[in-house]
Amino acid sequence: MKRKYIRSVRPFLILLLFSAGCSLKSPEAPSWQTQWNIPLVDRSYSVREIVEDEDRVMFDADGRLGFHVEEEIAAAAIGENFVLDDFEQSFEVALTDLTIPNTIVGYDYFGFAQLCGEAAGKEGQSVIIHPAVFQRVAGQKHADDRFRSAVIETGRGRLRLYSGLPVALENVALQLRDGDTGDILLSAPRVARINPSDSVRVPLDLNSIPIPENNQWLISGSVAGSNGAAVLIRPDQTLEVLTQIDEMRVSFLHAKLPSLVLQENKSIELLPGSTLQVEELAFQQGKVAVTLDNHTPISAETLSWKFQEINDSNGNPLHFVIPLMSYSRSVSRIDLRRFVVRLDLPANGVEQLLNIDFDGVTRDLGDQLYVLDQKSTLTARVVFSDLVIDHLSGRLQEQEVALDTVFRSLSLPERLDDLDHVRFGDARLALDIFNTIQLPLRLQGTLRAWNDRGQSVFFTINEAIQPANSGEVRTRLPLFTAQNSPIVQFMDIRPTHLAIAGRALVGDGVTYGRISASDYLRARVALDVPARISWAAKEVHLDTTQIQIKPAEEAGDLYDQGAIVRISADATDRLQGAVIQLKIDNHLPLGGAVHLRLADALARLYDRPNVILGPIQLPAAAVDAAGRVSAARHIETSLELNEEDLALFKNAGTDVKPVFIATDLSLDSSHGQERQIFGEDYIKVQALLTLKVLVSEE
Repeated sequence: MKRKYIRSVRPFLILLLFSAGCSLKSPEAPSWQTQWNIPLVDRSYSVREIVEDEDRVMFDADGRLGFHVEEEIAAAAIGENFVLDDFEQSFEVALTDLTIPNTIVGYDYFGFAQLCGEAAGKEGQSVIIHPAVFQRVAGQKHADDRFRSAVIETGRGRLRLYSGLPVALENVALQLRDGDTGDILLSAPRVARINPSDSVRVPLDLNSIPIPENNQWLISGSVAGSNGAAVLIRPDQTLEVLTQIDEMRVSFLHAKLPSLVLQENKSIELLPGSTLQVEELAFQQGKVAVTLDNHTPISAETLSWKFQEINDSNGNPLHFVIPLMSYSRSVSRIDLRRFVVRLDLPANGVEQLLNIDFDGVTRDLGDQLYVLDQKSTLTARVVFSDLVIDHLSGRLQEQEVALDTVFRSLSLPERLDDLDHVRFGDARLALDIFNTIQLPLRLQGTLRAWNDRGQSVFFTINEAIQPANSGEVRTRLPLFTAQNSPIVQFMDIRPTHLAIAGRALVGDGVTYGRISASDYLRARVALDVPARISWAAKEVHLDTTQIQIKPAEEAGDLYDQGAIVRISADATDRLQGAVIQLKIDNHLPLGGAVHLRLADALARLYDRPNVILGPIQLPAAAVDAAGRVSAARHIETSLELNEEDLALFKNAGTDVKPVFIATDLSLDSSHGQERQIFGEDYIKVQALLTLKVLVSEE
């Protein structure tokens, strides 16, 4: 703005010169003094900024400056201490439940003379046979030596009818009768017609059918007749009925025992009585032992076992074999390491089952007859033991996990050791728990602090811990204060060691989550002690301003006020003076001083400045009875630069010359006296450089 004014008066001055005429003396060029204001600093510096590099300094909730001590307590393993109770279950396989295939029960023979009265006594003669009916005719029984009797629970079989008769039979019905009681045990489906020298198969439903040793078939039907032709009657003309069982499961069997297929599926409860519901359970270690007691005569080279829900890393079911020897015990033990149980997650309270498939082929026992009944069993005992999880996903009722005791040394500030006469009434101890378990968790235990003199203090912990999601999550426990804990005694004994011990209660029975062997709890203890602080002298660098002096040959305005003020060398040659005006508000209970440093190189600004101005002494602010600043101290002053100082602004060179001006604050030491300082305390500094310049039209 000043430069524009100079240009606007130039035409007026020229007009005055011409109007004066040649008779006047040559006039001198007019000149006048102007001033340029350059802000150096205008800031308020809070205590937080001033002490930001001080170690172990903090502000409490009231803003009071004090000690801050923070210590990490090493992780306590949770997952690797999460063990499952051993469990076992037994089940029986009755051999009467076995599927027994292809058994011949016996043969029944019916002579032609039994079925047709016209053939009776006519052996060797040719006779015309007329249609006739026969009812409930008993044949001649020929039992198979491999079968005596059975009580069939489920089964199917067949009759094979071979006709050696000279005429057809029609509407044939067969009934199996108990030879001792006369009871009808089974009725076969009717056969519409059996032609001479032909055979027919009749299916049998044998479910819930007893077949006693003394059994016989009764036959009913009709003789079709010979259509007027004479037929030869022979004694060997019979209807043969073969009874065959294709497959059966029995509750009783008296027979020879061929090679049998032993194939069963059983289930056992996973963790019976436990409140754990598993979706996935991987074992870090553990074993399963299967003991097989054989109370039967059968044997097999091996029985193959599969646990369908227990899989290896490739997804294959856990598979092993056990030899089966008659009337003996067999044991197999399997390492569960790296095996995983995978199940559908059921509704709350529903038991979970492990399905076991086993199969094998028994040896043929030869010609001896054996009796299998309800006492003929295989008893299996399955024991899971030493189970340590690698990871587990599912729902878990509250499960107790012991925590290893973790120790940590505690390092309090050295200054604290000098304050034995101080009693801390408002210290605060914060305990952060870092958790990686993805299940609800409650920590119950103690935090113990003690010193080398044997004095100790205990803090009780019983708090819910936030479940993790992925990675680590922090839970801040309620603060330990003088109102709810022995924190005052803690500070009085000056502890040197900490230990945390206790247990974790994992799960709530509702929340789905995950726990793994690598999961842990770790803690961080933070001690905040608002206190009276003693200070050493401290220097704080405030703002630094740069001014650039242009070389003489550079054209342009005398004064450019941009991001960096630029002044022409011509203007600085006409400097008439310079003054720095200072306004300071001190809201600290500490005194100090303000200095200004001026230098033509930044590197020498603090150790070898060209000019030092000050100090300007700052008295401490007034404090109230509680030690809190009640009013700030206000100071206003001006610092004049002398002629020697002004030489710093002159530039006789060909390059731009920088001038750096730094405002520094020096805080006095408290000389051992302890004061309270609050975060609201501050010091406000305003500095303005005014340059006085003589401006002319030359």
